[in-house]
Amino acid sequence: MSGWDGEMARATATEGAKPAERQRIYREEHDDHSAFFLDHIDAGEWEIRFTMRAVTPGDFRVLPAKVEAMYAPEIRANSDARRVQVEKF
Repeated sequence: MSGWDGEMARATATEGAKPAERQRIYREEHDDHSAFFLDHIDAGEWEIRFTMRAVTPGDFRVLPAKVEAMYAPEIRANSDARRVQVEKF
């Protein structure tokens, strides 16, 4: 499912942050990845947040996120890899 359900926020922003510190972003969902579309981004450290639903319990490794400018692929960055544990409840 695709739509305007993503949010970009400064990494230091708290839940009650001012609207200028948060921005809605478009997410496109694919079988093997999610793509987010931004028209610009200010310098600094940012988080992209979106809701997802886990359906298989287990201990997983999350690959690093890759960021690339669509028309300037020499502008790119990676995030850290993570571990995620999904538990039945």
